[in-house]
Amino acid sequence: MDYMEYDAWSENARLARIDYLDGKLTGEEFLRKIDTMHDLEDYTVDVAQAAPADTAWQQMVAGDIGFDPEMHYPEAVMQLDLGTDDPQWQTCSADDLRRRDQEGHQSLREKYRKK
Repeated sequence: MDYMEYDAWSENARLARIDYLDGKLTGEEFLRKIDTMHDLEDYTVDVAQAAPADTAWQQMVAGDIGFDPEMHYPEAVMQLDLGTDDPQWQTCSADDLRRRDQEGHQSLREKYRKK
């Protein structure tokens, strides 16, 4: 595919995507439209799985756009796990509580900040 062919394919794919998102094309029709090189053998599309429920962290942030974790979490909390054979008191910091609630949904600033 040369540059001109790619440019034409890209425009066709962009328009097909718009039609698909507007509900004018089914998933199969969308794939047929963008597969101009006939690379796909099958155009069937699986039914999308339901999105997982939001984590506690996502719900807090969605409920309050100005959510500030430093205001929400106490500096430290003492916890006793009575579900173990030998219960021990543990101190959980605000960062520990926040990470538990985030369940991997950390902010990009925290994820990529330089240490």
